[in-house]
Amino acid sequence: MILAPNHRQLLNGNRLLVIAVILLLIEACSPKVTKPVVVETAKPVSVPTVVKVTKPKTEPQSKTYVTLSLLLPFKLDNYALKKVTSEQLAKADLPLDFYQGVLMGIDSGNKNSQNIKLNVFDTQEDEDRLTVLSKKAELKESQLIIGPIFPNEIKNMSTFSIAQNIPMVSPLAASSPTDFSCPTLISVTPDLVQHAVSIADYIGANYKPSETIVVLINSKTSSEEAFASPLKQRLIEKFSSFPVQEFSSVNVYETKIVKNKKYLLIFCSDNNKVVSSGLSKLYRLKTSPRTAYPIRLFGHPNWQKQHYNVEQLMALQTVISTSYFVDYKKPELVDFVKNYRSQFKIEPGEYAIKGFDVGFYFANLLVKHGKHYIDWVTKEKYKGLHNTLDFVFDEKFGYQNKHLQLLTYKNHRLVQLAD
Repeated sequence: MILAPNHRQLLNGNRLLVIAVILLLIEACSPKVTKPVVVETAKPVSVPTVVKVTKPKTEPQSKTYVTLSLLLPFKLDNYALKKVTSEQLAKADLPLDFYQGVLMGIDSGNKNSQNIKLNVFDTQEDEDRLTVLSKKAELKESQLIIGPIFPNEIKNMSTFSIAQNIPMVSPLAASSPTDFSCPTLISVTPDLVQHAVSIADYIGANYKPSETIVVLINSKTSSEEAFASPLKQRLIEKFSSFPVQEFSSVNVYETKIVKNKKYLLIFCSDNNKVVSSGLSKLYRLKTSPRTAYPIRLFGHPNWQKQHYNVEQLMALQTVISTSYFVDYKKPELVDFVKNYRSQFKIEPGEYAIKGFDVGFYFANLLVKHGKHYIDWVTKEKYKGLHNTLDFVFDEKFGYQNKHLQLLTYKNHRLVQLAD
């Protein structure tokens, strides 16, 4: 199994109370009110600060507001606030944690202490609801839209984003930008193609073709080809001097092994049964005194959230790519967790951390560059709490974050290999 930091959660009753309060807050922020929410930020400090959210009766005419809209599937209409169940709580975790992280990020990213007008919309994960929202004046007046978060919702809102020429951030979906063909889309999470590219680039930068053989274990299923195909393409285009072999299974590969060669083996499957069996075979090939083949393993990115034999993974010096990795010992993370606990009385999860980075990065761009902020998306790189944001632009598919982290297994846990 993979060992990871385990933060103490509050009791369910306490969390239910907190979620009820937050739902009331979001309900006040929803499109049902006539005035959008204004996030008033304090003077910048070195750590995330508490966001003060107010709904002013009148908007001061002397102030300039930057308008940002947030689209999340809160599904408020499904909740009776006095009778929130554990099942409802589990479903609400993702949008609520992300929302709270975004608020903290906006506050910390607003270094110029300007006012950000934040419209918060509940998409209800419903296409008809999105159609209604797309007619809202508040949404049309936005400089930036964060969300929706699900691929079908993103596809639905792409037409609106293009027609209104309002950039739309896809903050969580790892879908390929080619699925949407939206030049105004900003994809924060790299897709599987980028994972393949990162592995190929690491191999090309750290190994010599004369000493190594790159091996792909690829059974040719559609899911494995989705990872293997762009990897092979990248190797051919940029590192053609590397010898590349491809086998349907570890058993077939074993019959073709050559002595005195270093093998970089890329396992393209995330099927638990297939991977577990293959790992055991590779472990024996490397550690047995009779064979002791020099094998280094590269795994599918989904392995990060799966459970395999860590002793085997360590022995094979396994490397995986990821768009999400946090070091809870880093001062920035320690500060974030403290501030999140203080404000919301619960522990931050993965989506709160991602929300903070998204809120921080785009709030910072908006207040620094105003309506011209989009010109700086590909110019300003941001090293966040969970990943670095480093965007490239395609005229057809929009902006895509190209940065991934490489992890390896040491001392029974994942640690960062390269950044």
